[in-house]
Amino acid sequence: FCTMYTALPFFGFLLACVLADDTLNLVKITNANPSTAKCIDGSAPAYYFREGTGAGADKWFIFYEGGAWCVTLQECYERSLIYSGSSNPYAPTLVLDYGFFSTNRTVNPLFYNWNVAYLKYCDGGSFSGDNDTVTYYNGNPLYFRGFKITQAIRNSLVGKGLRGATDVVISGCSAGGLAAYLQLDWWADNLPKSAKVRGLADSGFFPDYDNSSADVQLGTQLRWVAKHMDITSDSNCMAANRKNPEKCFFAQYLLPYISTPVFSTHSIYDAYQTSFMLGATNWYTGEVYNASAVNQYGDYFLDLFTGVALKEKNGAFLSSCAQHCFTSLTGSSVDGVTLAKSFQQWYSPNVHIDVTNTFPCVDCCPVA
Repeated sequence: FCTMYTALPFFGFLLACVLADDTLNLVKITNANPSTAKCIDGSAPAYYFREGTGAGADKWFIFYEGGAWCVTLQECYERSLIYSGSSNPYAPTLVLDYGFFSTNRTVNPLFYNWNVAYLKYCDGGSFSGDNDTVTYYNGNPLYFRGFKITQAIRNSLVGKGLRGATDVVISGCSAGGLAAYLQLDWWADNLPKSAKVRGLADSGFFPDYDNSSADVQLGTQLRWVAKHMDITSDSNCMAANRKNPEKCFFAQYLLPYISTPVFSTHSIYDAYQTSFMLGATNWYTGEVYNASAVNQYGDYFLDLFTGVALKEKNGAFLSSCAQHCFTSLTGSSVDGVTLAKSFQQWYSPNVHIDVTNTFPCVDCCPVA
């Protein structure tokens, strides 16, 4: 059958014709502990779930949905009226048949038969807000409890077999990729000690960076999120930065404290960052206004990323393709190695793969 579904973390819809076993079912958490877990509007948190089969029955792919952040109270209120701040509009099923969600073994050789939990993003703060109070905007209550959503979903998944997991990969894209960094060690601490737990953070490395000529002052904005939502991040990072806990909302400060192995996928010339943070490209059309500025930013990003992210236990797939979130496993490659193969190689044993082509890199970025 054909269905319309939200496949991209920021904007747009994809039309796909897929098989029934690519369907995930909605689970709303109305009575789970912690009972204080809520979307921004106060509605119940939710996730989509597909049961694993065969050798994948005890293996789990847990994915944080992305979708930027709300960085003012007005923006948070506006999110509370739509799917990114409320679970009320969620459909009973979600079809995912791309990338690491695919049930096609050729396309997705590692996760094709694993349990999949797709965590819906309705808190506006990368699943990390831990604010017990209610914030009001023009008399409307707003809840910033993303970390409590993470806790509640974990508890719900335990009832679906997570307590017997042998392998767990915590993943996410964009704001969800940041969530994967933020909460990876927490997941590892709250899963069976015998389980192999790894991170797979996609396009979640957002530098502490402000550019007065761009649309987004991300450093300032993410600090607003961290402060107003009272974020919970990696416990080691938070303990080391008690006087400035907002730092732990940035991957560049957080990664040195993460003890669980994590694999990062990212474009050096990330389409979101070069557009909204740098103002050198157009997110909507792909037009390049200033290739020189993009290359300079790429050098800055690469130096920053490799300086903190590539510990011996970690891995990375760094592409020169101008994209944000690797929804396809076959579109871009590094020295002929696709993302699917790269992650599979790293998962056992470790391998680091990166590329430093200049922008734009037409030859290494074929259309998926």
